[in-house]
Amino acid sequence: MNLPARLCRHHQPVAGALVLGIVLAGSGIVRSSTLETAAIGAAADDDPARRALQVRELTDRLDLSHRHNLRLCAVLCRHGPTVWLPVDLAWRAAVTHEGQCRGVRIGPTHLLTEHGWRDDAGDGARRPRLPPPTPPAW
Repeated sequence: MNLPARLCRHHQPVAGALVLGIVLAGSGIVRSSTLETAAIGAAADDDPARRALQVRELTDRLDLSHRHNLRLCAVLCRHGPTVWLPVDLAWRAAVTHEGQCRGVRIGPTHLLTEHGWRDDAGDGARRPRLPPPTPPAW
């Protein structure tokens, strides 16, 4: 099972969600994870201070004891192509900064869409993926 599937196993990923997880290095075992819905695509996309505050609040929910063997990993969930957009890179920078402030090593960040997922190293797959967007009701 790939890392996005492991991180989203306990949370139903939806568009606009940010999933943060603490992963044991080497084994890929998820030690703890948390989900914030309606984070991405909201007003925080345009406000770096609000984005940093949301990431800080999410990180507060995680178990960060025994930091020497942990990685902070993130899954950004949104609709659209599996291409890194500037707003995705801004969220990734906020997660990286928060991990550095807390003394936790940074693991991969994943982008999850209805077309599949892609990590920041360029690897990807078709599963898991978000459900397709709901068409508007007329």
